[in-house]
Amino acid sequence: MTPAQLVFNAQGAAGNQVFRLGANAKGVKFLFNLTASAGTTPTITFTFGSVCPDGSTIPYPAVLLTSAAISAVAVTEYTLYPGIAVTANVTASVCVTNDVNVAWTLGGTTPTITGVLYCVPLS
Repeated sequence: MTPAQLVFNAQGAAGNQVFRLGANAKGVKFLFNLTASAGTTPTITFTFGSVCPDGSTIPYPAVLLTSAAISAVAVTEYTLYPGIAVTANVTASVCVTNDVNVAWTLGGTTPTITGVLYCVPLS
């Protein structure tokens, strides 16, 4: 299976994307490959949340995990899965719905972030 992906070439913006996991997914792994950044102290922070089948979040927003601010060129991994060990800003022992909302915020002065966020459903 090819993982879903979101290509970033964001400048000074926030946004969000809903990833459909499918009915058999118990959890999800996200990999963010930060390939370049520009501006003064540019960072990106992710918030991962559940989405109801009707498209709304429960409660709004249903935050399951928030990343630390990322600034270095690297691959960062996040896992949401029931029963796993919890690591602050990296893993959460939670059940997920069929859809997961990923919101991001850029920090710094005139930040530009380039990279790819991959989404891999886990059964």
